[in-house]
Amino acid sequence: GLSRLADSPEHRFLRVQLSGHLAHALSRLDRPSEAEAVLRPLLDGLRGDATAERVLLADVLGTLAPAVARQGRTEEAVGLRREALSVMEALYGANDPTITQQLNGLAVALNAAGRSEEALPLLERTVALDRSRGEEGTHELASSLCNLGALLLAGGRDAEARARLDEAVAVAHRSGISGELGRCLLWRAS
Repeated sequence: GLSRLADSPEHRFLRVQLSGHLAHALSRLDRPSEAEAVLRPLLDGLRGDATAERVLLADVLGTLAPAVARQGRTEEAVGLRREALSVMEALYGANDPTITQQLNGLAVALNAAGRSEEALPLLERTVALDRSRGEEGTHELASSLCNLGALLLAGGRDAEARARLDEAVAVAHRSGISGELGRCLLWRAS
């Protein structure tokens, strides 16, 4: 198991990756408390280690947030997502597309917490940053457009939603992203 990996800086990246995959799988199996149990010690260690790569901290925070949310602690999940975004913005700046995964995650967490009015500008910012990636960011753009379209649709802004969802479908189709294409088509059919 993970306990066999030495708790050293050389193995930290591998430990974060393996723990993240395990926690994600546990959450998908509706075992979020076990996912949290995998990630909390890792998070505590990263927060307490000034030499740890901050991007690893953001990854663990972003992976822990959905597990916490699935346990009904949506405000705590929002806080974890905010912290992850703050870490990424400190590393890369507020206008670097590298932060969009955490930005998108915070928007989704806010929406799940019933705070769609706060989520909307974050998703619009995510789309703008993903567009700035050009062709290399098509998966991210399809995902953020789909999330924005779904939020607009839920808010009764059907025409705007359909435009974003249609664009997401086109981006996904052009790029051969079948998973995003299916998700967008499902929302589009709603």
